[in-house]
Amino acid sequence: MSELKTRVHRFVTNDFTARASFVDASQVVQHMRSIQNTSPVATEGIGTLMVASLLMASNLRNNQKVGIYARGSGLLIGLYAEAQFEGQVRGYTPVPQIILGQTLSEALGKGTLSVTRHQPFQKEPFHGTIERTDQGLKQDIVYYLHQSQQIRSVFECRVILDSSNNVQFAGGFLVEVMPGVDQSVFDTIQKNIQEEFLQTYQQDRNLSGIMAKVFSGFPFTELDHDYNVIYDCPCDETRVLTAMEMFGPEGLQEMIDEGKAAEVTCQMCGKPYTIDVESLKKMKDRIFRQGMN
Repeated sequence: MSELKTRVHRFVTNDFTARASFVDASQVVQHMRSIQNTSPVATEGIGTLMVASLLMASNLRNNQKVGIYARGSGLLIGLYAEAQFEGQVRGYTPVPQIILGQTLSEALGKGTLSVTRHQPFQKEPFHGTIERTDQGLKQDIVYYLHQSQQIRSVFECRVILDSSNNVQFAGGFLVEVMPGVDQSVFDTIQKNIQEEFLQTYQQDRNLSGIMAKVFSGFPFTELDHDYNVIYDCPCDETRVLTAMEMFGPEGLQEMIDEGKAAEVTCQMCGKPYTIDVESLKKMKDRIFRQGMN
């Protein structure tokens, strides 16, 4: 097996009945936490979706990406993560500093899980939504794959923080058995998988040993996927200006009246933007004209 890098590792059984992917996303989840100053429960939630999106995106093709959005009725109203086949990932919640003595499931409450797959050759992205289960985000991912793609899967993820709320470890694996494969294959692989696998990886970083246990009885091969996992946000000034239109003519006029440039920071990556007064005026006039039509 090749030297372990900060990338998604992909595997397939030699008879192509099952595939697996693994990622240690500790660095990118910590980067997200440092930008957004997320509370522990928010870090766990976003980190779980970042890991899931990286694993799911790794099974797509070049220039394709996966977005996962979990909506909830609790105080932690939403979580979002997006990853590309080439390893770029980002995550976000509108309530990053929420402090609760609750589990992630309690903080999210009831709601939905939506998955969007963006493929360049399609005019519209593929979009699927399920009602979330009562068993947590990990089982929501498994349930989505089964309901939407008829794929039986096992998804394990751990997000562990230290006493300062920094990320010690964030990673996981996704094992999928292809549609039409006999149930006994899934049952055998599921029996092979143990919850302590991720804890074992944290201790000895022996990914070869873990995968040998997961696919015990099934010869398997590691696939090429030599893309480093990085935290990346495709924001630019055009997207920022589009987002600022939500303030409407009145809100933009208040900024204009202050007579100074608006300072805007991307919430996902922390990149600052300065929007001058002239740009604010043009934006306000454009929105006003659109409203007259």
